[in-house]
Amino acid sequence: MTLALAAFGGAALAQTPPPETPAALLEGALAQLRAAESFRLRIEQTGAPYPLELAIEGLPTLSAPLNSAEGQAIPPDELFISAQLKAFFLTVSFDIYALGARQWLSFPSGASWRALNASDSFNVASLLAADDGIEAVFDNLRELQQLPPEQEQPPTDDAAASDELPLIKLRALADGEAIAALLFNLIEAQGEVLVYVYISEADGRLTRIDLTMLEEDADAEPSLWHIHFYDYDADRGFEAPA
Repeated sequence: MTLALAAFGGAALAQTPPPETPAALLEGALAQLRAAESFRLRIEQTGAPYPLELAIEGLPTLSAPLNSAEGQAIPPDELFISAQLKAFFLTVSFDIYALGARQWLSFPSGASWRALNASDSFNVASLLAADDGIEAVFDNLRELQQLPPEQEQPPTDDAAASDELPLIKLRALADGEAIAALLFNLIEAQGEVLVYVYISEADGRLTRIDLTMLEEDADAEPSLWHIHFYDYDADRGFEAPA
């Protein structure tokens, strides 16, 4: 009997799959994002203000920090984003809708949609594009490592960021140029960027990406970006331009 139990225990141990590598976790999370019927995203900027240069044909160039941006993606290539910028004492709101390489603008939010010319410098559809957006960031991470569960995550101003627990926490470095498409090419980050990726331990889904723009001056306050992914497979929450 002892031998039988020992053999059974040995077989059970042998069948225990090894833990996934950080790279495999990223690959699985990206695959789930693309396979989802939909997902919502929210973008926040904290730390040192980072003015965005928004150049749209027919309108003056707008330079202002991001207040917030929320939207919904319908993979593989449909995306709606509603954003608010802080322009002096005013909040400027606008909506962007993208389907493949085509884009429409509602400025200010609620105005009639107008078609935009294709632009390499502003493309919301790049978020899920092959070899671009999230995939480009994941492919260019360096010193990728999984943090121990007890290590606290970097704080954000949004308490809902930790709603889905427990989370797998990954940390890496990336070049600024590699992460530009993750924010629709609205930033021109230089130097290194510290990247934290949070993946749900329960289902392997991506829940958040945090970006810290590292400054050459160690005493300077860095700019931080927080991109939340949530409400997978929710119903469509917007109307496409007619």
